[in-house]
Amino acid sequence: DATDNSDDLQLPPIQRTVDGVTLSEEQYQIVARARPPTRADASPKRHLFRLTAAAGTGKTTTLIRLALRCIELGHDHLTYVTFCKASADDAKRRIEAALLTSSDFGSQHQRHPIIHAATLHSCAQQLNNEAREAATGGKLLDEEDFKQLILNVCGEDIERYLAEADRYIEAGGGGG
Repeated sequence: DATDNSDDLQLPPIQRTVDGVTLSEEQYQIVARARPPTRADASPKRHLFRLTAAAGTGKTTTLIRLALRCIELGHDHLTYVTFCKASADDAKRRIEAALLTSSDFGSQHQRHPIIHAATLHSCAQQLNNEAREAATGGKLLDEEDFKQLILNVCGEDIERYLAEADRYIEAGGGGG
């Protein structure tokens, strides 16, 4: 699990201030949840972080620092998903710039991680295309087959997301 707080891990310390930007305590706690990549049966385990907050609260700064932390811990492939293309492009540019220029990160990383920034729509379209290709050899699907493909590929993630949303609403976080 990406949030496993195992005491057995000896992780490098997190720099609170990088290039003049200091993390708040809340941002620091989010970045501290990152763990090194795990490998099960020689295939990488995917870790998912979702950050929901109002505009101007530091989401992009937090997620960029989280990305840098994941790279520092050995992750070599990151996908940054957001709502609009401009935000995705900006985040990718900022992560890559931080890797090149940051006194805390740039000089440490000889390898070049793959950073994929995408919109929710483009990410879903890519997953759909890959799953369709794998399941059908590329043939077009009718509506029922398409619905089944989505459930097969994303069903567990959808259920987990909806369950988390229900808990959030039940806890009074839904507003209204």
